[in-house]
Amino acid sequence: MTILQRAAARVENALYLERRFDAPPAVVFQLWTTPERLARWWGPRDFTTHSIEMDFRPGGTWSASIRSPYGEDTPMLAVYREIVEDQRIAFTLIPDDGRKANVVATFEAVKATTRLTIRQSPLAGPAEVEAYTEGWQEYLDRLESYLLRRHWDNR
Repeated sequence: MTILQRAAARVENALYLERRFDAPPAVVFQLWTTPERLARWWGPRDFTTHSIEMDFRPGGTWSASIRSPYGEDTPMLAVYREIVEDQRIAFTLIPDDGRKANVVATFEAVKATTRLTIRQSPLAGPAEVEAYTEGWQEYLDRLESYLLRRHWDNR
């Protein structure tokens, strides 16, 4: 289902990741908008998302807890900064260590597909950019798998 995958650090302390999905932006965007949908794909490979609370509006918050295969829980917290239906979601991640990072996900129509772009900054440097890039790629792999399952389940 992925048509194109590209990742590049455009600047030393920022992540840039691009992936195309064989689904229109409205469908891909929808999978980010409710706890039930997000829980199906959120988190790295082999993790489960066992709780998500979401107030999907600018100024609203979402929190999640993802569980590793070893039973370790990682809490996540974010505040939505901007939401443009089917086009853009901007939020600030607030990790336990207090270092905030801004994330922007854009959903662009390319023919009958979606070009999803993830930008995240600031990050501490190239090693952190690489680590977060690998993590986001796993998230997007899971999103792709969920889209594919959903497509075949709806036939």
